[in-house]
Amino acid sequence: MGLSWETDSSPYDSGPVLVGAKLNFVGDEALGEGGLRIVQAIGLMPNDEFALYDEGDFRIRVLTTGGFSPDGVTGVDPDMYEDFFRVHVIGKNGETVLLEEVGVDYEVAGGTLRVVGLSEPGQRENPDEGIYYDGCYAEDRDNYIDIILVGDETAARNVTFVEIPALEGGYRAFYNPGGPGPGAL
Repeated sequence: MGLSWETDSSPYDSGPVLVGAKLNFVGDEALGEGGLRIVQAIGLMPNDEFALYDEGDFRIRVLTTGGFSPDGVTGVDPDMYEDFFRVHVIGKNGETVLLEEVGVDYEVAGGTLRVVGLSEPGQRENPDEGIYYDGCYAEDRDNYIDIILVGDETAARNVTFVEIPALEGGYRAFYNPGGPGPGAL
């Protein structure tokens, strides 16, 4: 709802473009997971909200053109919400409340919402199995990332949009995987 953008550059100049975001209930099982056996075979799954977190009521599935990369080479880690995203929600008095931090209970119209983190990039960090959130983190390299939320249903119905602000001095920019990255701009 309300998606629009203008551009006079190529994706290599501006990076991925947000083309959709959909809010869903988490439910009892991860829907829409699997499918590509090679992704499962090389150990990039499970990477859903159940595999990464012990909680979650809602998922906002975000889709971009060209995939996501913090620098054109490495993948997105599940703990990078605060680096890239903001969720806008209608507040108690009609104002906009920005969900900017993980683990904070935000009072909004209809109750509270809290960001748990990102799911869908790759597996949960597990040093015993050699999985670290570092430059070697293996993620599934598709065009989806899920933002996992906990809170009240009425509050979740007041989410208005997801933003990838890429602001200097604050939020980082996304780059296309294999793209030029920040050093080329």
